[in-house]
Amino acid sequence: MSKKWVSIFCFIFLMVTTVVWAKPDSAYIDNGNGTVTDIETKLMWQQPTAAYKMDWNYASHYCRSRSLAGYTDWRLPTIGELKTLVDRSGGYPTINRTFFPGTVSSFYWSSTTGVVGTPYAWGVNFYSGNDSVHNKVDSYYVRAVRGGQAGSLDNLVISPLSRTVTTNADSTTFSVSNTGTGTIPWKAAVTAGAEWLSISSGAGGTDTGTITCAYTANTSTSLRTGTIQVTAYGATSSLIDVTVTQAVNTTACTAAIDSNNSLHIPLISHLNPQSNTLSSYSADFAYKNDPAFPTMIFFKLTNHAIQSETFTCTASTLSNDSTMIHIPDFLMSDGSRMWLDMTYSESRSTNGDVYFYVSKYGVIK
Repeated sequence: MSKKWVSIFCFIFLMVTTVVWAKPDSAYIDNGNGTVTDIETKLMWQQPTAAYKMDWNYASHYCRSRSLAGYTDWRLPTIGELKTLVDRSGGYPTINRTFFPGTVSSFYWSSTTGVVGTPYAWGVNFYSGNDSVHNKVDSYYVRAVRGGQAGSLDNLVISPLSRTVTTNADSTTFSVSNTGTGTIPWKAAVTAGAEWLSISSGAGGTDTGTITCAYTANTSTSLRTGTIQVTAYGATSSLIDVTVTQAVNTTACTAAIDSNNSLHIPLISHLNPQSNTLSSYSADFAYKNDPAFPTMIFFKLTNHAIQSETFTCTASTLSNDSTMIHIPDFLMSDGSRMWLDMTYSESRSTNGDVYFYVSKYGVIK
């Protein structure tokens, strides 16, 4: 049941790259102390693979606790950094085996968490050279990294990292600033949501600037989430993603879940047993992972309001005792439809937070 649920909510996204480059021996320097420097990216790599496989959390700890070649600022590489090691020109593993002997033709962890939800993280399989996501509790291989030039993406600040916009057509902005001492040229591009989201100005610059994004009206019944990817040339990290989430069309009462697992219910009816009055609400929920209960799907209430609009379709319902929400029809981000029951979690609802967990669900054909 849990595997089916995970599949339905699209927690696992596989992204096959088209990277086919070969990095020549001249791109690397063997420092003779168990490290290799990539002179193109200015990154210093741990030369040997870690002696044993480990889960994602321990992999992060392993890298941070390294003291190698006199350096203590080692870390788990980002997915962009790890992909720079891919070299498909010499067979398997897909890496320069002269400078990285002993590399296993298998999956290596990166620090980049999966786009949807937190139980997954990206990495590169050095058998195929492709990147994909795996559950953080699984055990895979690790290679630590450190350094980078002064003009890095770590010094390039994008603010804010996300914006939520209304359903109407309009535009929004993100500011870019350089907090370091070097000069950082950068560029921005839409990598998700290009059918409704575009960069109208500020697609590139040096050090500072303003990225202006235009978007069309959302006439659908589901939230839309787009991604603007900012890349700094010659950066330590390869990119920063900022998101634009557009509100659902509230004239329709079909509940909807977006690609980030944010659940919007435009209409919830509740009959007060004391006053025998019927009230209507809208509500938003955010998916929350709980490692203590890996097979359970939790949602945290993030917003609710009295709903005064008139709808023509069947409303979701909150039970008289306010412990269960029944959603008769909601739209998944892939276009499929389901019904869902969510039950109030008393144990998790502390400090003013309200949590529900998925108790029943089914596919609407």
